[in-house]
Amino acid sequence: MLVYVSAFAFVVPNATAAALTPFPEIAGAASSLLGVLPLAAGALASLALGAAFDGSARPMALAVAAAGVSAFAAERLLWARQPQGQTPG
Repeated sequence: MLVYVSAFAFVVPNATAAALTPFPEIAGAASSLLGVLPLAAGALASLALGAAFDGSARPMALAVAAAGVSAFAAERLLWARQPQGQTPG
């Protein structure tokens, strides 16, 4: 866990800077959006998990599986939109 958190501390600031690079004129608004989207997604996910809780770990397992499938689909869609030989970012 320490390795994960340490790596996270190096990756997140660089990813944030890379995400803001295309929008220098609206960097404040873009940074706000990068902050609010994960928090809103977490709030909605916890609301859904709270409503679906049945005393077992099944709702959480399904949420983790859905997040994995969503991440895979998003990655595939992002890579599919790139011209040949280009990488996202």
